[in-house]
Amino acid sequence: MSQRTQNFLALGILSLTMLSQQSVAQIADNQRILSPARSALVNPAPSDRKFAEINKKHQLLIAVIDSGVDYNHPTLTENLHFELDAQGKPTRMGWDFSGSDAWPAPLIAQSADLDKTAPADVRANEVNLSNGIKEFLGLYPQFASQLNVDRHVVQELAGNLFHGTHVAGLMVYDEPRLGLMAYRALPLNIGYVAGRMTLIDSEDNIVAAMKKAIEDGARVINMSLGTSINKHDLDEKYYQKQLKVMAEIKKIAQANPKVAIVAAAGNQGTWIDDKSRLGLPCGIEAKNILCVGALGADGEIASFSNIVLPDYPFLMAPGDEILSLFPSQFCPIPGHIVRGLEQLSSIGANQKSSYFQSLAKYCGETGQLFSSTGTSMASPIAARMVAKALLAAPDLSGAEAIQKVLNDSVGATVGRLNVKKLRVEKPSWYPKTSVLPLAKTLALSLGFEPQMIDEPEFFEFYTK
Repeated sequence: MSQRTQNFLALGILSLTMLSQQSVAQIADNQRILSPARSALVNPAPSDRKFAEINKKHQLLIAVIDSGVDYNHPTLTENLHFELDAQGKPTRMGWDFSGSDAWPAPLIAQSADLDKTAPADVRANEVNLSNGIKEFLGLYPQFASQLNVDRHVVQELAGNLFHGTHVAGLMVYDEPRLGLMAYRALPLNIGYVAGRMTLIDSEDNIVAAMKKAIEDGARVINMSLGTSINKHDLDEKYYQKQLKVMAEIKKIAQANPKVAIVAAAGNQGTWIDDKSRLGLPCGIEAKNILCVGALGADGEIASFSNIVLPDYPFLMAPGDEILSLFPSQFCPIPGHIVRGLEQLSSIGANQKSSYFQSLAKYCGETGQLFSSTGTSMASPIAARMVAKALLAAPDLSGAEAIQKVLNDSVGATVGRLNVKKLRVEKPSWYPKTSVLPLAKTLALSLGFEPQMIDEPEFFEFYTK
């Protein structure tokens, strides 16, 4: 097999990817052939809340197209927008294009044992995974809600499926007027032909998710996913297919001018132009598509961030170690460690005991917040600002709302670049910065409450 062919096959798997620095290939067992029990496992019922009352508070609907969202996360309760029946009971929340169901949770069920095309070694790996989890839970039953013998936790964690929940938090934080709907376009389902893995899904998931979100009334759509298209490196047939997808997205954007589409620029550390190095959807010329690059912690352009060269709407927002939400059903276990669950049958008792202790340590650190890096994190912060512009002026078109955000910035420089800067409040889960001790002491002596003295933190955006 030639190197070019190998590269093409790799791109075929990695083409549609989430744009955090931690992201790898987001692929999963076929989620459309699950048993009823496994389907229920990875599509949990929404936790009880006042659904109708919450929906009424939502003045603007926004959508996240990603890897699914923990719709039972307590921090998202006031923002998640469910479709309700006549009795006020939830019937769906967006849509799951990976599982073809109404519940876009970020969970993955094993299904190789249900797939007659799956090779024997794939089935054996999943049996080993289930046995390893069962043995671990026998010693540490308190982690049963994070690990389950019928879930494919390797695919969940190695594929970083926390991503959609993390992005969702950055879209709606501290703004209960925003109603969030989730559309799961990743992971891509895999099948087997003659014993070899093949993809069942493709970039078509993005197109379908965009159409569904607009049909459901979304005014802002965030897409912290995509693909980079360099015509010189791709097979011509694949390149032409990508161009067709881009043309379809452009058609959707132009046909829905009231909708603002916000997209991550990508993490290849290169440029996106309108000739040879395209991006999906950032390389698409449409005034209602805003592309977002990332700034590092030092306020400079992040080394990994792509930059859009043409005169399309573009800004840069913080994307380095951004703190946001983490699914309550996951243990924050590094992918290389969780994969060890598949090899437990081949290690000794002492090594296994040590491994289980390490696993329990990570699971014991499960929290509701997690730091991640990438243009994936920058994009939803910008999407939130576009949504706030529409809250203030609902009659604006998508392009006008984007331009309003760009116009609200002030002149500044980043390195040698002349840019504009926009200051945005950080989420309330970030720690506040206190004023100087002497000033604080004086304020307290004058009767001010502590919460009146501590200052909120801010994100800073840069625009061209």
